[in-house]
Amino acid sequence: MNKNPNISLNMEFEFLNKAQIFPIPAGDFFNRQEDHYYLIYAPLANAMMMASKENVIRLNEKIQNPERLKEEDDLKEHLLELTDAVAPEQRIQKINSPGDLQKLSILPTHKCNFNCSYCYASKGRSDVVLSEEKLLAGLKYFIDPQRTESRFLSISFIGGGEPLLAWPLVKKGIIFASELAAKTGFKLSITL
Repeated sequence: MNKNPNISLNMEFEFLNKAQIFPIPAGDFFNRQEDHYYLIYAPLANAMMMASKENVIRLNEKIQNPERLKEEDDLKEHLLELTDAVAPEQRIQKINSPGDLQKLSILPTHKCNFNCSYCYASKGRSDVVLSEEKLLAGLKYFIDPQRTESRFLSISFIGGGEPLLAWPLVKKGIIFASELAAKTGFKLSITL
């Protein structure tokens, strides 16, 4: 049964669907017949990839037989990536203290290049930009294996203005956080 109501099932690939892997026809984006190429979306494994219809059929056949998953072929690595699902209860943990937080929102600046009548920031409240020192210190604290047991963290650079007006700082933060997470064994998602 499909647990995500926003994804329609393609029953031609029943075994992939049962594994929460969803082939979505995408050939028309490449000026081909719609089912010529597929975007394969595996939300529980945090993975997606493009594949030809032939390869999607092969993946569907392999996934129905666990013994065939171990066979060496050109699809093995892709299938392992798609099936590297982590149960939701392992991704989301109860927060008992600030040290358990898994999501960090960073407001790099209040600067804004719009004047939206509905916005509380309305052209920015100030020109203050977060210092690089404070950004890196916050990221070091957040991405610390001693701080949290969870290995899944999320960082969002958001606005109290327009975060991309501080792009050099945001870019430095993204690079620093990505490298630190890789070095310390975290899976990290970053959004803007």
